Amino acid sequence: MDAERLLTLWQSAHGTLRSDWRESFLRRPEVEQLCRLPEPAVLAALSRSRKLARIAEIAADEAWWFEGKPCEEDALSWCARCKPHPYPSVVVITMGWGDAFHKSEDCLWLVKGQHAVSARGGEVAPVQRVNIQVALGSGKLPCLWCFSPKPPPPERKGVVPGSARLL
Repeated sequence: MDAERLLTLWQSAHGTLRSDWRESFLRRPEVEQLCRLPEPAVLAALSRSRKLARIAEIAADEAWWFEGKPCEEDALSWCARCKPHPYPSVVVITMGWGDAFHKSEDCLWLVKGQHAVSARGGEVAPVQRVNIQVALGSGKLPCLWCFSPKPPPPERKGVVPGSARLL
């Protein structure tokens, strides 16, 4: 990948830069580093940050997988279990109707949801720590409170607490 391709990819993900900012972008030391990494690793990192330094850090950490190098646990190339993603390897889910996974049992929206069920006289579903693949495979979505860079206020209208789904 060359610097112009990187700029085009960055702009498609984050918006068009003014011409003077494009020139500044192309002069950044991270651009050279990113151009040496596998394009799929850079694309995955671009979707998770706007900052070139962070994109370079993520892409460099995850390049091994995109290059097809065997994982340490299973010695498999492109191991699905070891595929890089932005979530921790273990997350928290409720065993009830909740459709989100959380970073911890202490998530504000998880706790509020459990209290809301209890206040309505319902039976509070147990909370369980599971592998991220289990949560994703069962259709759970990342909690907006736990996984957003700027969590929305807990009382935001139209959003079910802890859920990425709108009402």
